[in-house]
Amino acid sequence: MVNARLTGFMRALYLTVAAGLVGLTSGPATRIACAEDASKSDRSPTTIRLADGALTLKAPESWEKRQPRFRIIEYEFAVRPPEGKGDAGRVTIMGAGGSVAANIDRWKGQFAKVARSEEEEFNVGKVKVRIVDLEGTFRERRGGPFSGAPAKLRSDYRMLGAIVVTPNKGQYFIKITGPKATLAKQKDALKEMLKELQFRG
Repeated sequence: MVNARLTGFMRALYLTVAAGLVGLTSGPATRIACAEDASKSDRSPTTIRLADGALTLKAPESWEKRQPRFRIIEYEFAVRPPEGKGDAGRVTIMGAGGSVAANIDRWKGQFAKVARSEEEEFNVGKVKVRIVDLEGTFRERRGGPFSGAPAKLRSDYRMLGAIVVTPNKGQYFIKITGPKATLAKQKDALKEMLKELQFRG
């Protein structure tokens, strides 16, 4: 009788320990799988909706969605460097006022030295698009260009800026900044996204 009870106790103890081991081995694996799924979802194409949904764009697959650092930014993304080597780029999208020329001058003013500057303009239906391509020594400020924080000079940097002007829904700015190597293919990706924008208004 005692042996039977002891055997039952040992069997229960074994099952308890086995269940614990399963929990220890499967728990982290499950968390890793969830993290991978979340990473994959961040890398899926994102529909960007502006002007209360009247203006929509499809983000390039190389952009990873991020939480905007400031409230005035409607969308923020990180640009993965080629082959994962080097620093990531940053994409910000927001609505803003002011003339197109004044905003382009402001972007140029964020460089300590502009080594190259190019601009182009095209229409997508009723929407006007101006693209600015700047290279040089960039003044990076962690709190943003108006924070007053000390600037860190970044050589061999590039900025791709697009101003999207709608006929009746305001204008929107898309700005990509980062090392030249990281942004090497971003101009083509930006232009493709802009030329396929949809506008209802």
